[in-house]
Amino acid sequence: MQADLPVGSQTKKAKTGMPVQRVWGVAILCGGRSRRMGRPKPCLPWGNTTLLDHVASRLAPCSPTPVILVAAPAQELPPVRVPVEVVRDRREAQGPLQGIAEALAAADRLGCQGVYITSCDVPGVRAEFVQLVLQQLEQVDAAVPQALGHTQVLAAAYATSLAPLAQRLLEQGKRKPRDLLERIRVRWLPEPLLRTVDPQLDSLQNLNTPEDYRQALLKARLPIPHWLQSPSNPN
Repeated sequence: MQADLPVGSQTKKAKTGMPVQRVWGVAILCGGRSRRMGRPKPCLPWGNTTLLDHVASRLAPCSPTPVILVAAPAQELPPVRVPVEVVRDRREAQGPLQGIAEALAAADRLGCQGVYITSCDVPGVRAEFVQLVLQQLEQVDAAVPQALGHTQVLAAAYATSLAPLAQRLLEQGKRKPRDLLERIRVRWLPEPLLRTVDPQLDSLQNLNTPEDYRQALLKARLPIPHWLQSPSNPN
């Protein structure tokens, strides 16, 4: 059952009337095949580090627990400077729901009640954006932005209690996040709300192609790798 609930959050209280401290986690899905990019996105240079390290470092302040990295079974990941918890997809090439399920289970093991899940190719992700989305998770199962003409399932927050349901859906052959969303209570987050903390919506600007990557480097005033020097010959 999918519920279209109003935006807003409430602090849950214990029977004593005192606020209950929620623990939120953050997770990065790293296992995509990067077909359009032509190179593994986590390892792309970003200044003096890698794209994955950069994104993980921006997310780390949002959670007291290690950043969860969800990778393919045999995928090699570059070093990351912040504390991380690496988990592997149980099966390869099962779509984004597989990564979401692994992130939910890992966050639950770390003692989190909810987790913000994103991809590894959003160099402009902002802590304020992540915190806003997580705050909207009160009294619902998921808080999902609707912006830039899309439902942003990989810039969303999910209750870790969904882990068993996500796994059951995978066992039934379901692979799409919408298969999960249509069965739970969802709070949809409108674009104007998101722009209050991220005016340009940089937290939703992912890098799919070499030209996307090149433009992001130029915006950040970072060196362009030699293989990317010419837009007409990115590889």
